[in-house]
Amino acid sequence: MASAPAPSRLAEIKALNRHLVSAQDAKILKVVAMVDALPNRGEADTLIAPLRARLAQLRPGRPLAVGRLLFMPLDPVLVPAAGWQRGGLTVPRTALPCLIRQVSALDPALVAEVGAQVAGAHTGDLALTLRVGPRLWAGAAELLAAAPPPADWGEATGLQAADYAALRRIVVSVLHQAPAIARQVPRPTPDKGAIAELLTEAAADPETMPVLISVMMHWIPNAATMILALTSAHSAPTGLPGRTATERAVEHVLDTIEAEPGVTPDGGAGLTRLRRTVAMLEELAEGSADRPARSARIAATRARIDASCRTRFESSLQERVIVPLAAALPQETAASEALEDAARELRRFEQVARRINNSDAYDRMLRATMPLVAPRPGDDPQARVDRLRLAEILLGPEQAMQMLVRLAEPA
Repeated sequence: MASAPAPSRLAEIKALNRHLVSAQDAKILKVVAMVDALPNRGEADTLIAPLRARLAQLRPGRPLAVGRLLFMPLDPVLVPAAGWQRGGLTVPRTALPCLIRQVSALDPALVAEVGAQVAGAHTGDLALTLRVGPRLWAGAAELLAAAPPPADWGEATGLQAADYAALRRIVVSVLHQAPAIARQVPRPTPDKGAIAELLTEAAADPETMPVLISVMMHWIPNAATMILALTSAHSAPTGLPGRTATERAVEHVLDTIEAEPGVTPDGGAGLTRLRRTVAMLEELAEGSADRPARSARIAATRARIDASCRTRFESSLQERVIVPLAAALPQETAASEALEDAARELRRFEQVARRINNSDAYDRMLRATMPLVAPRPGDDPQARVDRLRLAEILLGPEQAMQMLVRLAEPA
């Protein structure tokens, strides 16, 4: 039986939880870090349930515990218990702790070995995940394939006994294919033969195939057009099951994208998610030219994300760059470096976000900084360098050079 969290630690988390609705990002990250540090999380997990939407924006690095690594391949189809429906393409998070305990009991040596390999690591370590994960995923798939329901399944998950077989089927299918999917993740262009082999094998189980395709599209977004071509044609080797599964998977992917919270321009992990979403929409649009209804939905989704990104970029540019610069050019090194970091984050965000609809709105917003970053006749040498560095980051090296030339011209 899992021990309860230390009373003082749990009391502190509960005290913070009361202020979570309007809490600042730093406080939210503190709560999550405290929960992650608990040896036995128990009911503490429920305390961060209200934070799921904010965490989806912040995407903080989390400790790469065995349980988190085990179900990482299923991340795109994991949902809170309230959002799960029988017969859908998702897995309720409430089922995971029970399945983790089951894998640990069936092969404690495997879990201990993997635990030692990921000790001290965080979820952002993709190289370690791709190196250690495949053995755990393949081993867990084999262990769970024939495992009976845990004795505490109903009590621990709130699910019915019949749900175990259906969810186990999905989990085993995804974990079994996860090593092959992982091999495609770092590739700039997916291997068409490998993708075709994955789909052909998945077609043997039409019930889980839509889930697997959803997972593939999430982790290998630049393979979406390839997946559509390999499954949607009437001559496709996966036949009608492949076409049906792909239709369900695409609808699920679009539902997920539409439900995602907007990304802020100051988060590395959030930017990764936005980049994946942009690539996914590009791929789906290219592969849906003959599907007017789907094309219209994709176009509407892109327009919504584009508007959200432009609004967030404008407010962040105003708050993090224009207002501070309008007040005064930072004199201290730390403040100057913080301003440059903010400018770089904004440009990284802009370079991804403008791909959504090829919007030139970002150019107009960035040009609004020109009067603030252009060197002035009264600037001392350091101030001139600081302004030119900001101009180079925000407007590009050519614009910064033109500013320098104009400054040198006779009045």
